[in-house]
Amino acid sequence: MIHEQIIIIFFFFVISAFSSFFIFLISIRIAKEESEDSPPFDLKEDISALFNNKLFFISGLWAIFILLVYFYLALGLSAQAFSKSIFFMVLIALSFIDYYTRYLPNFLTIPLVWMGLFVQLFASTRTVGAELAIVGAIAGYLPLWIFAYIYRFLRGRDGMGFGDFKLLAAIGAWLGPYPIPWIILLASLLGSVFQLSKLLVQRQSTLHQYFPFGPWIVLATVIIYLFKHVRI
Repeated sequence: MIHEQIIIIFFFFVISAFSSFFIFLISIRIAKEESEDSPPFDLKEDISALFNNKLFFISGLWAIFILLVYFYLALGLSAQAFSKSIFFMVLIALSFIDYYTRYLPNFLTIPLVWMGLFVQLFASTRTVGAELAIVGAIAGYLPLWIFAYIYRFLRGRDGMGFGDFKLLAAIGAWLGPYPIPWIILLASLLGSVFQLSKLLVQRQSTLHQYFPFGPWIVLATVIIYLFKHVRI
């Protein structure tokens, strides 16, 4: 039994390493495509960039590894554990990609919304039920879209990216509408504290600099999920 658990955990570590490597490659490609020259795909060059950004890779690896081990210990090798692991792995991927590139790709956010709705169709993977998932997706997207539209009308520039709306819609589809206000509040608080700390350290204004909100949304989601589900 112990040997089987060791093998499973080692397998999780391998998955985490490959996932972190894949996340980094996506980030590299997005960053290059956003640049003016947009160089062609060069795997050797991208791997070299990986070794120059070891902290990115190691942080992603351990974040995913801890996530997989947590769901394995909490839910075992079940469909529920598998679906939630996929959900949070994509969230972690999006947080790292957004931090590195200031961009949340549609090919990850939109499928995550539909996946959150799809898993509600089966009892073994259901998280909140179909009705709450639909309401949650709307609650995650619509209020911030309205706020961003008003902000753009008043200030003449964007205050948030549409990727943040889609990310929150995906979270709402998986976790329902009730955590959404708390996630937005906590993410805003965490992001504000980070920016204030950065301002004090660098001693220069960051008010007019764009900073990625996605990582704080994901961190707030993880904190609120664990606060709700972990019993100490």
